[in-house]
Amino acid sequence: MQQRTKETLLMICLFLFLLVVLGGGLHLSPSGALLAAVTGTPLIVHVFNAWSRRSCEGAPSSHRIMTLHARDASSAEGANLVRR
Repeated sequence: MQQRTKETLLMICLFLFLLVVLGGGLHLSPSGALLAAVTGTPLIVHVFNAWSRRSCEGAPSSHRIMTLHARDASSAEGANLVRR
């Protein structure tokens, strides 16, 4: 529930930001600013979701799989001790 509330509040903040910035910056009438904010908010959210989904799919995994030969195992254990 907390995540949903956070997302809703962020959407409201984005809507108000677009309403003020587009309305004042482009010198729109109040109805034009409202229309721009109403249509711009879902568009920005959709583009951000698509962008973040694409960047997550292409990101390398945080888990690394490493295969070692038997003779390299002792040097890898030493490297782990040094890192800690």
